[in-house]
Amino acid sequence: ADLASQQTQTMYREVVENASDLIYTMDLRGYFKHVNAAGLRVSGYSLQELQAASYLDLILPEYRRKVQEVYLRQFAGKLPSSYVEFPFYTKAGELRWLGQSASPIFEGQKIVGYHVIGRDITERKLAEHLLQESEARYRSLFENSNDLIQSLAPDGSFLFVNEAWRRTLGYTDEEVARLNIFDVIHPDSLDECRGAFMRVMNGEPVSQIQFKFIAKDERVIEVEGSASPRILDGKVIATQGFFHDITARKQAEERTRFQSLLLDAVGQAVIVTDVAGIVTYLNEAAESLYGWRAEEAVG
Repeated sequence: ADLASQQTQTMYREVVENASDLIYTMDLRGYFKHVNAAGLRVSGYSLQELQAASYLDLILPEYRRKVQEVYLRQFAGKLPSSYVEFPFYTKAGELRWLGQSASPIFEGQKIVGYHVIGRDITERKLAEHLLQESEARYRSLFENSNDLIQSLAPDGSFLFVNEAWRRTLGYTDEEVARLNIFDVIHPDSLDECRGAFMRVMNGEPVSQIQFKFIAKDERVIEVEGSASPRILDGKVIATQGFFHDITARKQAEERTRFQSLLLDAVGQAVIVTDVAGIVTYLNEAAESLYGWRAEEAVG
């Protein structure tokens, strides 16, 4: 029995020493009793150096209370898990992040120390930080854009709209949070927008789409732009739309069309030129009189 016990202890010791995770034991004061090879390698300290220090000595001061509170609450039965993440300095002065869980060591009914299993999560934390910086950078670009930018959830509710969107349509953030995209689409554009939304939710980008918004004050805002799916793990989780206001352009086009109808109705040949004599317009009577089609004569 003693031999079997020794063999089991040897096996567990080899597993601990060869583990890629950081495994160590501490007494109730937080002083290291044993640290495996991964812990020594990541920290850069020797076992003797660590045994002379408390784990709190290695943690950044602003995180020490947080770590202590997590362990105290877990061992008091108020937390199901003691997992906690914190930054620490290696012996070489390098800042790294550790994610770890601890369990108590008992002698009878008394807690005498902690078993701790940790993992170096520095790369993950760096990736999270870079992602947050990237998102903040893009959010700043979106907020300062003159285009109307929106992101929609699969049910059509708004996840994000930028300042130009809010300013143009006249809604506050609180009001946008209660809206669905189809609440602000003009009835003339509902069928087209529903079709485009379904295409994007099926993973198909949509470009050169034109439709009409209805502003809070009931103004009609005509826009043109594109929408694309945001995909995570092969599933569309949101849509992203970029639109620019073409209301003024559409109004100018309508005025030009109306003026052309008036000039065509006068029954006399009308030719318009610029100050250099370059033809810019012919009405139908001028086409009949001179034999030039408007598209041939203009310019």
